Amino acid sequence: MRKPALFVVQIAGIVAAALASAACDISIGASEYSVREEKTFTVSGPARLALTTFDGNIEVRGWDRNEVLVEVEKRGPDQATVEKIQVKAVQDGNAITIDVPKPSPLVTTGFRSTPSASLIVSVPTQTAVSARSGDGAVTIRRVNGDIDVDTDDGNVRVEELKGDLKVRTGDGAVDARQIEGAARIDTADGNIRADGVFRGLYLETRDGAIDSTVRSGSAVESDWSATTGDGNVRLELPEGLNAELDAQTSDGRVQLDRVGGPARDAGESDERERTSFRGRLGSGGKALKVRSGSGSITVKLW
Repeated sequence: MRKPALFVVQIAGIVAAALASAACDISIGASEYSVREEKTFTVSGPARLALTTFDGNIEVRGWDRNEVLVEVEKRGPDQATVEKIQVKAVQDGNAITIDVPKPSPLVTTGFRSTPSASLIVSVPTQTAVSARSGDGAVTIRRVNGDIDVDTDDGNVRVEELKGDLKVRTGDGAVDARQIEGAARIDTADGNIRADGVFRGLYLETRDGAIDSTVRSGSAVESDWSATTGDGNVRLELPEGLNAELDAQTSDGRVQLDRVGGPARDAGESDERERTSFRGRLGSGGKALKVRSGSGSITVKLW
């Protein structure tokens, strides 16, 4: 009787050691099975990171280490489904690629939970990031490097970025704050908020409001635009910005306000009906085009 008992203890120890070396956590719920994996990469100098998941949220945050820590949380209705989700990780110098493709075949029926793979990644502050999700929100904080985000369905939030920003979401709001660089943001359905010191600015939503604060030090180096098919637009611009303003709405009102002074159109008898405004900001220069298919436009100079 002692030998079988010893055998069981030995097997249990082997399994525990295997799980520890793989940095893998397993959680089993009433209707969901999840596994968390960790992968660590050492880099030297600025890093380049490419993240792709077929379905799931992506979160990237900068830290003061020369390491990239990738946490992958795989979820599904059962163990068999989750085991089909494979993580492909490749490192080439300071370039790291994490890809979680959609498993095939993958069949879900009834009220079973949909499989997903979310990524939580810690990166050196000096890192360029490309993030792609088939269905999920994307959050990136405290990174110095160009950022490229693409999600078919999900909100996007970017904070404390020094670098150029490119965002596309098929359905979701975009919130970009403390940006230093050029920003190009495009959502099919959702509000856009952008705040920072910009060299370039392109904001477009087919359905949603636009609210942007352009900080001192910004420069219109190429044509800027803010366009919505349905929603209000509000722009705050520093007094020293040089551009040719062209604002127009099909259904709404256009107003240009100057902090500490009268509105530019305050003396017009048809102020309430004004649907367009063209004028020079500062010494002029490149175009700043603002458009709304249905909504008011407010440009505030401060």
